[in-house]
Amino acid sequence: MRYAAILVALSAALAVSLPAGASTPPPSPVLALIGNGTTESLAWLDPATLRPLQGRRSQVYVGLHDIPHAFSPDGSLLAMGSGRTSSVVVADLARMRLVGRIATRFTAALEWISPQRLVLIESASSSSLSAWVVAVEQGRLRIVERLPLPAASELTAMSTAGGSIVLLLGPRGELGHARLAVVDGNGLRTVTLGQVAAGSTVPNDPQSVVHFGRPGLAVDAAANRAFVVSGDGSIAEVELESLTVSYHQLAPIARQPEAAADGGGGNLGEGSIRIARWVGEGRFVVTGGDDTIAQSPSGPVQRHENAGLRLVDTTTWQQTVLDKDVDWFAWTGRFIVGQSYPPHRLVVFDPNGDLRFRSTLAANGVQVAGGSAYLTLGNEYTRHRVRVVDLESGRTLRTVRVPGWFYPLRSSSPESCWC
Repeated sequence: MRYAAILVALSAALAVSLPAGASTPPPSPVLALIGNGTTESLAWLDPATLRPLQGRRSQVYVGLHDIPHAFSPDGSLLAMGSGRTSSVVVADLARMRLVGRIATRFTAALEWISPQRLVLIESASSSSLSAWVVAVEQGRLRIVERLPLPAASELTAMSTAGGSIVLLLGPRGELGHARLAVVDGNGLRTVTLGQVAAGSTVPNDPQSVVHFGRPGLAVDAAANRAFVVSGDGSIAEVELESLTVSYHQLAPIARQPEAAADGGGGNLGEGSIRIARWVGEGRFVVTGGDDTIAQSPSGPVQRHENAGLRLVDTTTWQQTVLDKDVDWFAWTGRFIVGQSYPPHRLVVFDPNGDLRFRSTLAANGVQVAGGSAYLTLGNEYTRHRVRVVDLESGRTLRTVRVPGWFYPLRSSSPESCWC
């Protein structure tokens, strides 16, 4: 991933109080994209077998639309963009049909600011981004307003806070200062974060070094504040109403660099990437990685360090290192699911940072849906096996076969285009 109108894929499983002798309700179905990786259908799947649900219309063809996507606040609608076609579609998830379409250019991100208002971040050219406010009314999509974002900027991360969209921007073509933008019913507001590096330099030749910074963004919607986390441990705390900024500093943790690599024949890089998510109770989770360049007898080589999975308490500014090897995680609304490589492991924690389980990960990839992890055991674009793992216990529930590409949609995690 909260939304009450219908069962939405990957939302946290609700704790239900049952009378004595009552049976446990079946797990919620999974909403996923299925296909061959080129064109897709949107489908409700059985969470145990990953087969389309029977007895109802459970699929709708969406073509090239996949990433980015966003669920409406009540969970009844799903907006889907694409890095491969110039349009955004909206699907009715109860009736499983497309109810609207609008022409765009490159859609970088999508999110809702109300049940009838959608914000679309469009990359109109190599040097400009704009935020479209789109009305979604009775199956018709209508552009209400176009708001140009700061010139020569690129989208780094995004999140939501009540009726607003929070965008983390970096300068395009250089390493400079991050900027936070807030889009709501009153328009666009921005603030520069002078102590947070963001952006990326452009290599002049195959031997030049790329310098980059991609900070993480966590938003506490209840308190209307955002936290921007940089690779050097500095954190910008932004009050979203006033755009007042204060800074904090995390202590470094000891880490073991990976073995040196030759860079794969491309440009070598120096910089950091962070991903962060708010998990409630005054805390956010952050991880990522850092790239540096080392000298060897044969010349410069690339080194990479996993940032480790950390739980940060914003009331005390103390951090707990959950796993020093993790560099990716997903937040389901109930579990923090992390992955490390090397060592290749799957780790699962609750929001308090208590370990649920840690296991060796013998899989090509990990998908997370509700209370399960789905481990890809073959080529994801052809018929392959998927191992279904219970996130509460770490127990393998079963191994199933899927006919091709399978990509569950997580309502708890707004997603920008990685195309």
